[in-house]
Amino acid sequence: MATFKAEVQNKRADGTYNVRIRVTHNRQVRRMSTNIYAKQADLTKGLKIKNPDIINASSKLISQCITICNDLSFSIISMSIDDLVEALKAKLKGEDRFRLDFIKFAREEMAKMKRGTASVYLPTVNALIRFINQDSIDISRIDAEFLRKFETFIENEPSQRGSNRKSTNGKADAKAKGGRAVSAYLTCIRALYNKAREKYNDEDRGVIRIPFYPFKKFKIKAEPRTRKRALTIEQIQSIINLPYENEIVGGRWNRHNLAKDCFLISFALVGMNSADLYHCKPMRHNIIMYNREKTKDRRDDGAEMRLRVEDCIKSLLQKYRSNDKDHLFSFHKHYADAQNFNRAINKGLKQIGDKIKEVCINQIEKERRTSLNKADSSAQERQKINADADRKIEESSREYDDLEYYSARHSWATIARSSVVGIDKSTVHEALNHVDDKMKITDIYIDRDWSVIWEANRKVLALFDWSFFLTS
Repeated sequence: MATFKAEVQNKRADGTYNVRIRVTHNRQVRRMSTNIYAKQADLTKGLKIKNPDIINASSKLISQCITICNDLSFSIISMSIDDLVEALKAKLKGEDRFRLDFIKFAREEMAKMKRGTASVYLPTVNALIRFINQDSIDISRIDAEFLRKFETFIENEPSQRGSNRKSTNGKADAKAKGGRAVSAYLTCIRALYNKAREKYNDEDRGVIRIPFYPFKKFKIKAEPRTRKRALTIEQIQSIINLPYENEIVGGRWNRHNLAKDCFLISFALVGMNSADLYHCKPMRHNIIMYNREKTKDRRDDGAEMRLRVEDCIKSLLQKYRSNDKDHLFSFHKHYADAQNFNRAINKGLKQIGDKIKEVCINQIEKERRTSLNKADSSAQERQKINADADRKIEESSREYDDLEYYSARHSWATIARSSVVGIDKSTVHEALNHVDDKMKITDIYIDRDWSVIWEANRKVLALFDWSFFLTS
């Protein structure tokens, strides 16, 4: 342990002496100058300090040095005396206070992320800037109270997406964000805060620049359960049977047709993501091999997937087939990146959802009229028929209003697991290319049998009538 003693040595030109703190550590000595000065009258003939005020002031400094050493804990043992003196000086001057611009740090971290991952964090950082009304904030300000206020801000702030950003009169739309945004934004803040602690704290050396962790007191609200996005067999069949529009619109692919085809390609390839379609390499011997973009960098196996192409979608693959050696599909020639490609698909799916919803509603209205004509004249019976029809219309509208590309993946899993097909849960789990942490060790010793997934997919696709593509 280091020891300290106040002393004076050489007289200055003005006749005073600077009081120094002698530091002894690992049998080596260094001296630190202080802002305390003594006159000849404050000292004995042997240059020992005798003035009580100077002794008290020196004792306070020594006490501070001891406190600093206690905070350094065991790390002080491996420190050189010069490093210790520098640490003491910085602490005593207050220069050691760590400062980190959290907004700047977040942007630097996002620059290292994949574009898709960064796009998840960007709305969070933008919301934080709107909340503090400036583009910088020291990480020390982010405490539990700050997070509670930010949470309230997110809950009450109008949506910033699309047409919700501004209304026709220039004022913010009244539609607030949902609970999912609140949970997602604060989860991103926590992830960035953890990255900062991981980067700037070194617990092994006792260097703790970010000592506080507000997420011990502040708990992020659980994300609300989202509505099931899986479609029924009948609903997917209606997408298969949906007629095409004019293939080329303004020299560009028709989004309606593109969305229909890509949704069904994804479904027939066990919920393959749009980013994977965009980057997919040419297949070999009727087998598509790819590494899932979303998780390939986080998986030891590179999130590898192999899928056999069934006959029902071969015409679709041929329709979008690329003529270069690096891509199976030609989507990269029409869209600058996978994000724009996915955006185009989802816009087309909105159109498809509206059309199928209209067909469903017309069918329900037709059934309503038929039932009313057959019903007796009692008001109770007619009221029940109308109530059932209204309920079906409402359900149909809700199911198709939010039709999106990811529904193909959910739908495949749900149908495969249903009693109609009866695929076991572990196979569905593997087909979706998920990882079971409990089985990681076992998986090292087992070669993956892709044919199990292929057979499961064959059973799912056999439920549908694909003659629309087989005859076109």
